[in-house]
Amino acid sequence: MATTYGVNGITYAATQPSETGANVLDDYEEGSWTATMSGSATLHAANDTGSYTKVGRVVTCGGQFRVNDSNGGVAATLTIPFTAAAAAGENSGTYTCAMRLYNIDVAADLLYALGYVDPGTNYIQIVGVRDNTTSATVAAKNDGYFLLGLTFAAAG
Repeated sequence: MATTYGVNGITYAATQPSETGANVLDDYEEGSWTATMSGSATLHAANDTGSYTKVGRVVTCGGQFRVNDSNGGVAATLTIPFTAAAAAGENSGTYTCAMRLYNIDVAADLLYALGYVDPGTNYIQIVGVRDNTTSATVAAKNDGYFLLGLTFAAAG
């Protein structure tokens, strides 16, 4: 396996090495994905693409997404580029991410917005967190923006 270190980072051989094992880096990928929203809500075509880096099963992804048509304010969920790993124990496979909302109507008692990915799913559910009570649904709104960054383990 041809590996070099230097200004350009790590370089891999043109073919996949025959070496295997838990400590062999055999999967690195950078790319983009086109996100979609749940239900009948849609995103602006110019603001529906996020970027990701995948190293092994660890995926870091993010972007800023703009709602085109909320179609009645359905609960906001955004697809992610890979399916999250199944849970190994109680809530062990739930991943969260910070969220910035712009031009989105939220309840006055919300402390902050949060995105979370349940095990075995390929979407982020966006909720508003309250103090000492249940979370509130955050609905899509025409020309509203969701800015996010998420790191999670992909299904393997």
